[in-house]
Amino acid sequence: MPTEACRTVGRGRVANFEKPFIVWRKSRASDTDGCVEVAVVDGSVLVRDSGNPDGRMLRLSPAVWSAFLTRARSKDFGFS
Repeated sequence: MPTEACRTVGRGRVANFEKPFIVWRKSRASDTDGCVEVAVVDGSVLVRDSGNPDGRMLRLSPAVWSAFLTRARSKDFGFS
């Protein structure tokens, strides 16, 4: 567990609930900065720019995220 997510109490380490800890995931196929990261928190899907992790993030419902993935996988973005 990363240091900022833990604190020492007595002789052991415990989760630091004073600092929120979110597990972000990024595609293994992504390059270093040209991708987004995704996390699931409190029933919502969070999306952020991997090149700007301290910037703004989107909070999507699972239904909206699912619809986005379906559209992305079909490669039909309706821009034509």
